Parts: sequence; structure tokens; C-alpha cells
Amino acid sequence: MLTQAELELETYAFGQERMRKAIERNEENGGAPNNPYAQAVYRRFVLPLAERIRVDIDKPRIGRAQAHVPLLRAKFDPERKDKRGRVVPAEDQATEWYEAVAFVAVRGALAACIAEQGKRERAAGREIVKQVGTNVYHEYLLTQFADAEPTLFYHLMNDMDRKLSVNETHRMTVMKMQGRKNGVEFHEWGQAQRDQVGGYLVDQLAQLGMLDTALVNEVAVSGGRRSMKTNLHITLTEEVRALINQISEFVIESTPYFLPCVEPPKDWTDVDNGGFHTNEMRRLHPWMVKTYAQTRDDYRSQEMHNEMAAVNALQRVKWRINKRLMEAVSSVAKVHDMEEIISQAELPKPRKPDWLVKSLNKEDMTDPQQREFKKWKREVAEWHTDERIRSKKSNRFYNAMGVARKFAEYPSIYFVYFVDFRGRKYVQTTGVSPQGSDLQKALLEFGEGKPLHTQSAKDWFCITGANRWGYDKATLPDRVKWVADHHDSIMSFAADPVNNDEWKTADKPLQFLAWCLEYEQWQVFGDRFLSRCAVPMDGSCNGLQNFSAMLRDAVGGVATNLLPPKNPYDVPNDIYGLVAQLVTAILESEEDDAEGFRRLWLDHGLTRNLVKRPVMTLPYGSKQSSWADFIVSDYLREGKFPALDKKLYEQAARFLSKRLGVAIADTVVAAADAMTWLQRSSTAILREGYDRIRWITPSGFPVTQVYWETEEHRINTKLCGNAKLSIRRSTDEVKKSRHRNGIAPNFVHSLDASHLTLVVNRAKAEGIDAFAMIHDDYGTHAAHTARLYEIIREVFVDMYERHDVLEEFRAAYGFLPDPPAMGDLDLRQVLDSPYFFS
Repeated sequence: MLTQAELELETYAFGQERMRKAIERNEENGGAPNNPYAQAVYRRFVLPLAERIRVDIDKPRIGRAQAHVPLLRAKFDPERKDKRGRVVPAEDQATEWYEAVAFVAVRGALAACIAEQGKRERAAGREIVKQVGTNVYHEYLLTQFADAEPTLFYHLMNDMDRKLSVNETHRMTVMKMQGRKNGVEFHEWGQAQRDQVGGYLVDQLAQLGMLDTALVNEVAVSGGRRSMKTNLHITLTEEVRALINQISEFVIESTPYFLPCVEPPKDWTDVDNGGFHTNEMRRLHPWMVKTYAQTRDDYRSQEMHNEMAAVNALQRVKWRINKRLMEAVSSVAKVHDMEEIISQAELPKPRKPDWLVKSLNKEDMTDPQQREFKKWKREVAEWHTDERIRSKKSNRFYNAMGVARKFAEYPSIYFVYFVDFRGRKYVQTTGVSPQGSDLQKALLEFGEGKPLHTQSAKDWFCITGANRWGYDKATLPDRVKWVADHHDSIMSFAADPVNNDEWKTADKPLQFLAWCLEYEQWQVFGDRFLSRCAVPMDGSCNGLQNFSAMLRDAVGGVATNLLPPKNPYDVPNDIYGLVAQLVTAILESEEDDAEGFRRLWLDHGLTRNLVKRPVMTLPYGSKQSSWADFIVSDYLREGKFPALDKKLYEQAARFLSKRLGVAIADTVVAAADAMTWLQRSSTAILREGYDRIRWITPSGFPVTQVYWETEEHRINTKLCGNAKLSIRRSTDEVKKSRHRNGIAPNFVHSLDASHLTLVVNRAKAEGIDAFAMIHDDYGTHAAHTARLYEIIREVFVDMYERHDVLEEFRAAYGFLPDPPAMGDLDLRQVLDSPYFFS
């Protein structure tokens, strides 16, 4: 086994080699534009090339060499309007087109030159000219499509992005076929015209200093006869190659790759002293606080005792790989596909119809054959999409399993932590993580086990199983009972997870399976059993809990379980379910709309899952436009409303999001007031000349919020997956809009981070040393959960009794208006609320 120093040096070298291979792989496959140096090349040549094109087109010279002029001249569309409904001027349309051409040309030349150089000593010029001309031709075709049928164009492009289709030839085939089918008349270029455009653009890039061109006499042998042939060779200039090499070497040297530690990380004794053991890895992770370089001194000069104590406590938590779960996942992967498990079995490609031969034209097929052909083509397209998605998932799966196997035999492993500018704690690792995905968490267990000797330990262990299954809206006693009622099923899952696979339907299937394996051991060994499973307790919409507490909002307090239920047998309040009910009531009170969305939603029924993300993200700055996007992405595109026509997704979501806004406002009035006050305060602070906004959290962490304006030049292209190139430079001018939008989420995040810090430090002082902490989800051993349950509540109440956080923020500046008035919530009732964190 490796020592920590040996492991870090191995990891450091692996990270460098991984990046070097990634860069080389991109270059070999024509993907140089995806490499880190591409942006520097774009910044240097795209806009100068666009200006040259504009000048040449505006003042063309007579002669054959000007054949590119009519091909590249921008077309004015008098009906084209911007988002505000104003006609886009001809000059702006021309600029957009010339910049798109320039970007596509520079991108194509970069990719072709590097790919060709990898194949031979000198890059073949004809292929590069042809590639550049073809790229611009494709941009021209797609622009025609977007102008003629914009809705269909963007629908098709988004659909191909969703299907992870990146092959340019395939994209162009689909777009041309769909365009013609929908009546788009393309003005096409022949190969000679493409070469003319390619040659012109290559010549311009040579004049700008990106390319070197040379005519070289070379000996050609054909049929045993030797002859001299003049060939065009095109290469990147020495200056551009030096730029590419400089950036590549810097990125290779500085690109991090992090793994768990096999010895405890070094305690942080200052914001830039701690974490990894070796200088090599410390160069990649030098700071405990990740923030802007301009604000680091703010953290160095402040008292950071509480933060360093909490981070050091988290870094000293002993973990180990859950080998039983790892082997179970390996067995499952041989036969089953899941969200995070990709089976080793291949998906069979749809079989081609026996009668389909190359010589058979579509026009010669019978009607039944055409229907079968279309069905087969659709199935093949879906198969390719599924294969791409499986490939992407399999990379994550095999990465996690590979890291787990690497560390499986170490008796304990540890993780380096860092904090962001708000004080939130994060794990710095790859593959497995106590803050990661379902699989990444399931592959970990505490390095030391604790017995379940007390009734509370046994109860909390059972509650964890019910929670992971998804039975987490019941009372705590009912969750314990749920485990007893499902004893036989749980034991069967542990005994044979491959054939008894109902566990896959759990909310957190792999963590639930890991718990089942522990449950079985408990049943077998009784009091001799040592539990290593983390027992997490999750805050009930924690952002709104914090806003309700700081303003003593009784309505929000009830909705988010700050207050105990009036009846001990009542289930937890569910703010998501409550909002869904309010939206339903709003719809029922309205008249039918012309489009029929009201009736569609009522017939479908509104559920907590539909409204969960908009409600959950409200304290973090989400707005009505975002809620419509959430409804589309999280609900409609997941197939949860199959009766709704896909073409109506956006309209139906916008319709519902308006009613959702009313329901949310009625539920969390105080939170909305606090967010509005913070936003107005940020505007006032910046108006007074401050270039950053500071506040101190209850744990003593100094938050510094900075956002700078950027000089940004956006270039819209159709060819590159509808990508947008941003050429930007930071300025020293404050970005007021980002401050305004960021202040509320950053403020509440800093408070949940402060709560976590103080909880860890209090628990550590009382002898608890195993923590599984994720922002608003706190866990430890089942044996210590009863006490951690109390500490979470005691610290929260103490934090808000000692600190009027909005008033402290106001007092730090003096000129701000008074914060919203406090309500009548009795904060000490949190101490008796079972579902505050559960």
C-alpha cells in the first residue's frame, strides 16, 4: 500500500498525463477547438478576420479572384426583429454574419491544421482549404434554415443536443432533410465555390499571422514514373504554435486530479496552510477558502478559528470503501442498467429488415415496406442516442468503481475539504465522495463501527432505511414500523440483490441497498453488530427555514417544520404539497383559458414533485422564468405528463409558473420580504461607492461578495451545435445586477454554512467525531444520532437568538433602511420539532 506522499505524487503525475492524453486525443480526432488553447486563438484572430471580410465585401475588386464576394455577402432580412420587437438594422445583421463566418473559419482552420500535422510532416493545404470552405458552407445552409423556419430550427438543434449528437455530418444531413421536408429552399454552393471561399479565408488568415502557406515542389511517383508536382502546404505559424504549446503545457501542469487520502490531511492552520501533504498537490489546492484573488486578504486577516476547526474535524473523519456494496454493484452491473449502473451487456442494435438491400430506393418500396423502413430508422436513431447516453454514464460509473477498488483494501481513507466564499464546505475528490451521487455515497461507510445498543440508535438506524426508500413523509415511529413491516423484503434484497431487485425503485436505491446489507448483518449478529452506515438528517426546505427563523415568521415556520405538529401523530408539514394544493385552488377559481391549459393541468393533477424545485430554489434566487424551465426539464421532459403535446411544453409551463408564483408568495411572505430587502440593500451599498459587499456570519466567517463587469463580445453561430463564443475580459467596474441577484442566495447559504460549522464544533466537543455533512444534511453514526439531533436544534436556536442577522447586516453600513419587521414565531419551539431536521 502507498503512503500518502507516494499516493499524492502518483495522483499528480496521473492528472498531468490524463490532460496530456485528452489534448492529444482531441487533436487526433479533429477536436482541437475543444482544447484549452482554442479561446486564445479565437481572441487573436476572429474579430480581425471578420473586419477584413466586411471591408472586402463592402469594397470588392473586379476580377475572378473576387468570386467569393457574392457568396459571403450578408443578406438583409427586413422582417427580422430583436427580443424587444425592433427591426435589426442591416449593419448589425451583416456584422453578425461576418463574425460567424470568421469564427467558423478560424475554428475549422485550427482543427484541420492540427489534425493534418498529426498525420504527416507537412499539413496538406488542399484538405484544409476544403474543410474551411465546407464549414462556412454549412453555416450558410443552417442560417438559411434558421431564417426560414426559426421555431423548427431551434427545436431540431435542441433535440440533437439532448440526444448528444455531435457529429457535424450527421447534423447537416438531418437539418437538410428536415428543411426540405418543411419547404425550405436552400441556395447551395458547389465544390468549386466552397473551395473559392475556403481559399480566400485561408489567405486572409495567412495575412493576419495565423497560417503559413507555401507552394512546394515534390516528387510524385505514379505507375513507376517520377514527376514533379507543386503542392500547397498550410501550417499554423510558429507564433501560434508557440501560443498553443505554452497554454497546453500550463494546463497540463496545473490541471488537478484529486483522490481520497490514506492518511489524515494536514490540519489547516491558516487559509493557505493545510490539506494535502506534498508541495505538488498543495500547488493545485493551496487555499482553504476558494474565492477571487482580490479578496483573499479579507480571509487571511480575519479570525477563522471556527471555520478551521470545523474543516479540520471533517478532514479527520475516518471512512472506508463499502466492499460488500461494491461487489453487489459489480454483480448487478452484469445484468441490470440503472441511473448510475451501466450493465456490461450491450444493447442489441435493431435488426435491418431482411428485404432491405443497398440497391433498393425508397421510391421503389411498397407501402408496408416504407412503414417498416421508417420504424427501423427511428429505432436505430433511438439506439444511437441510448448508446451515447450509456457511454457518458458508463464513464462516471467506471470512474467511481475504479476509485473504490483502488482504495478497497485501505483500512481507512480521508478527504480534503475546502470552503467557498460563503463558508460552505466541499469535499475535494474524484470517484467517491460523502457529498457525491447516490453511488458515490453508497460506496463509502464510516471507518469505525458503532453498536446499536440503545433504542434510539436502533430507531434511527431504521429511520434511515425508511428515508432512503422514500418513506420519509411519515412520522418517525411510522418509519421505524415500516422497516419491521418490510423485514422479509429487506432481507431478500441483501441476500440476492440481482434477482430480488425491487430495491431499485427506492428514492436512493444504492444507498438503500447499502443499508439493507447492514440491516441483514444486524439481524444475524445482534448486539455484536457494528454499524458503519451514516444516518443523515435533512433540513425541511432549509433556505426557507433560515428566512423564517431570522424574521420569526410563524406561517413559514409551520410550512417548513420549525414548529412541532399540534398533534404528535401528525405527519411532517410538506411545503411542496401545500403549494401544489394552493396552485390547484387557484386554477379551480379561474375561468377556462383559450388554450385550455387550465383544464389540462387540473385533469392531470398537481403533485409535490411538480412544484418542488421552484419552491426549493426560491431562497436561492430562482424566479418565475426559471420555474417554467424547471417544470419543462424536471417534469415534462421526464415523461410525467404523457398526455401533453411536446410542442406545448413551454407554453403550458409558463401558464402554470404564473399561478405557482402567486401560491409561493402566499406561503412564504416573510422570505420574499427579506430577499427584496437584501436586494435593495445591495443596490444602496454599491450606490455609495463600495466595490464589494461584506458581512460576518454567526460563526465568524467573513463573507466577501464581488462581481465584476466583463467586456463581452458574443458571436452566434449555427454550425457548432448552436454554440455561442464569448470573447470576454474582466474590468474593474462592479456588476450591479449580479450583486442584486446574488445577495439573497449568498446570504442564506452563508447562514446554513454557519449552522453547519457550529454544529460540527459543538458535536466534536462532545466526543462525536464521525460526520457526513452536506450543507443542509447532517449525519453521523446511529449511536450518536439522538445527540446530534438535539445539537442541530440547540445550535440553530442559539444562532438566531444571539444574532439578528439582518440588523447586523444593516448596522455594518449604517445608511441602509430598517429590515422587515419580525413576526411572532417562538423560536424555542424548534427544540421540540421532530421534523425540523429528520
